[in-house]
Amino acid sequence: IDRNSANWGLPPKGVQRRCILFWVLLVADAWNGLNTGRPPLFSSPYVDCLCSLVLTNRSFGIVVLWGKYAAECVAEVATRTSTAAASTYAVIMEIDHKVCEFPIPD
Repeated sequence: IDRNSANWGLPPKGVQRRCILFWVLLVADAWNGLNTGRPPLFSSPYVDCLCSLVLTNRSFGIVVLWGKYAAECVAEVATRTSTAAASTYAVIMEIDHKVCEFPIPD
């Protein structure tokens, strides 16, 4: 589900549904990892589900923005702070900067 299924010749509606489902799962996984102190299951280098189709609908675009925030900020916070060794102040400040600077459209 983390792969771009448009390359498989699926109908656009099926591609869109798979993409939305993936991003909803990614968000749930990122927040679950943060809540439980465990690293997320999904890893950004292995994901190519871009969801370009869903950006045509505003409500789906919000799902993608929510997913992007979870992937780029929440998952990174969970990954970098759930290590066996305590995170350094520099790491915490780097993550804080990334979260605060995340672009949110009007």
